[in-house]
Amino acid sequence: MMDWIALTQRACRAGHDLVGWIMWDPDAIARYEALGVPNGAGWIVTWRLAPLGDIAPAAAAAA
Repeated sequence: MMDWIALTQRACRAGHDLVGWIMWDPDAIARYEALGVPNGAGWIVTWRLAPLGDIAPAAAAAA
């Protein structure tokens, strides 16, 4: 029998770890800045573009 509560807790923890990496990891912030995304704002770019999948850079810039 599947323990859905335990599975949900594990998924929640993994999601929080990923969000933490995107928002607060100094290396991730530096990589975004190298791409021209200033002041650690890469997390918002990631959240907004991730659902679009593999798209052209022009479409990403327009989004």
